[in-house]
Amino acid sequence: MGNSKTCPSQKWKVHCLAASQRDFAKDLYLKLAEGSTGNIFFSPFGVAAGLGMACAGAKGRTKDEIKSLLHLSLRSETVHKAFRDAIIDFKNNDEHYELRTSNLVCIPDTLSVLPDYTALLSDMYQSLVKGVDFADGSAAAREINRDVETATNSRIKDLIPEGVLSGDTGTVLVNALYFKGLWNKEFKKSNTIQAAFWVSPKQSVKVPMMRSSGYFNHGSCDDIGASVLSLNYKGGNLSMVIVLPSERHGLAKVEAKLAKTGFVSALEKTMKNKLVDVVFPRLEMEEAVHLKDHLWIMGARNLFDGKASDLSGISGDRRLSVSFFFHKAVLKVDEEGGGGEASTCA
Repeated sequence: MGNSKTCPSQKWKVHCLAASQRDFAKDLYLKLAEGSTGNIFFSPFGVAAGLGMACAGAKGRTKDEIKSLLHLSLRSETVHKAFRDAIIDFKNNDEHYELRTSNLVCIPDTLSVLPDYTALLSDMYQSLVKGVDFADGSAAAREINRDVETATNSRIKDLIPEGVLSGDTGTVLVNALYFKGLWNKEFKKSNTIQAAFWVSPKQSVKVPMMRSSGYFNHGSCDDIGASVLSLNYKGGNLSMVIVLPSERHGLAKVEAKLAKTGFVSALEKTMKNKLVDVVFPRLEMEEAVHLKDHLWIMGARNLFDGKASDLSGISGDRRLSVSFFFHKAVLKVDEEGGGGEASTCA
């Protein structure tokens, strides 16, 4: 991610945030992969932004645990500014991609919001904080879903499912993101064929496979047992990076290597611009997962503990805590481009 008009100090803050997010994404992926036999798909930036907004209102051990979870070593003010710069950079108008985001913090309407917290969310996260009547859970869900749908130009609907919110709900964090970009080198639809896609070492399904030949950034690493390919979007700032196990049944081995420091950099060092034959499935994927238990195991325990949580930076009231964390992501990849939408509510 980047923008030619971003000053050096901004780039440094965003670079540090990106490095921290990379480590957090690795940790969360490995946690979600434990015992999983299905797809794993989530937006690390969306989850991190939601936790960043919580961190802005957290104090004491609650705040320290969130920063540790996100691998944030920068001062809190610098962290929030880095999120601001990343969000602004993403949302800069570009004719080659569409990006819609919505950030909300919702607390019971019986509490008042501290002005400093309102200002921080507005400035750093382009976010709103509002009081919601959770006593009528269905009405509260509809209200929040309408806000998200409006902010994303109807790209994301029905973020919060029926029956989740209730009079016992504390803080609700919402992050929704929709992205759709055009490939720098589009796949010709006439080249797409039905071919085998292996979903397990012994099972395959017939899917539309897009094909293209050209110069791409590509590399491979025998030590990791995988190859890596970068598909660039038009505009030059964004790309989709794909890691493919060398063996059909090699995903578990690659995931084991992912736990070791330097996994991504080891792959990136092998990448060179070379002539590559690319075969990639046209796909549409939607995944939803409750993250509360995973994040609790990873170390953010006070955030979800009604007795220990300290989110007094939001309203001055220490009774606030996060009741649940729900994340939904949608990915669509076709011949013209790839992108997706991700939604998080906590």
